[in-house]
Amino acid sequence: MRRHHRPTTTLGLVAALALAGCAAPLVTGESAVSSAAEDSASTTASAPGSALEVTSALFTATEVHTIDVTVDEDTLTGMIQTYLDTGEKEWVRGTVTIDGQTFEDVGLKLKGNSSLRGISTDTPAQELPLRIRLDKFVDDQTLEGYSDITVRSNTTETSLNEAVSLDVLSAAGLASTAAVATRFSVNGSEEELRLTVQNLDDAWVTDAFPEAGEDSVLYKSEAEGDWSWRGEDGDYSTAFDIEAGEHDYRPLIELLDLLHNGTEEEIAQRLPELVDLESFATYLAVQEIIQNRTTSTGRATTPTSSGTPRPSSSPSWPGTTTCPSGR
Repeated sequence: MRRHHRPTTTLGLVAALALAGCAAPLVTGESAVSSAAEDSASTTASAPGSALEVTSALFTATEVHTIDVTVDEDTLTGMIQTYLDTGEKEWVRGTVTIDGQTFEDVGLKLKGNSSLRGISTDTPAQELPLRIRLDKFVDDQTLEGYSDITVRSNTTETSLNEAVSLDVLSAAGLASTAAVATRFSVNGSEEELRLTVQNLDDAWVTDAFPEAGEDSVLYKSEAEGDWSWRGEDGDYSTAFDIEAGEHDYRPLIELLDLLHNGTEEEIAQRLPELVDLESFATYLAVQEIIQNRTTSTGRATTPTSSGTPRPSSSPSWPGTTTCPSGR
């Protein structure tokens, strides 16, 4: 097995999550934001046993929020056509009003993979899965410190499945992302009941892993990403994006090196140092409880951290994996 001359990485490995297929929406994102908060201007969204602690009126779980988007129709059509022609999800500018507070020059783009199957330029805009980033074009534009959210597209039984699954995960003490029900409209359309979730970014790492150090890194796999060994100096950027933190693939490479090249003795000795096995076991137990049969092959999201205590495992969307680690 190849050796990396660097501080040890601590990974909390987790597999995928979901009850019914990809990209499902309705309440409390990649984890649970189910605990009802006290009525106040700023409310904490969290759940029993969860590492997540989000304090923001945006994520108050005791009410249905409102998000209105205004975007040029030709720009919206062009964004969809670009995706259909090239697969690229380009950013466009729009105006977004969240619970009565308006933000200009907001970044908008399509979000998801399987959730985008079957869309066309005729798809009603309020039914599209959209990522909304307040600070994409305006530096430091946030709503109480949060700037990056996604409005899910699904309004079927899958949404209820996801909501229940996320609450179960949170109750099990796994890290999570905030999510709330919203009334969503685009360009004055009729409102659709949709799930809005906090995206995985620096703010999420801070919320979910408060003991993570400043050198934490958050990886998210490409749609066709995998866990293959590409060599110590291989290009892993084609399989994993870095969503937050410094550009450093060494923690991920160290784990892959062990799994692919280590002997049984080396794996038995080193794996507990790299993977939060207790959290991983909890995660697997939750998957059995909710009867999740979604495969996690090939996809992963991995936050890494420099904190001494290993952070809890964090769940992610169907077909993805989330793992905390530390160097």
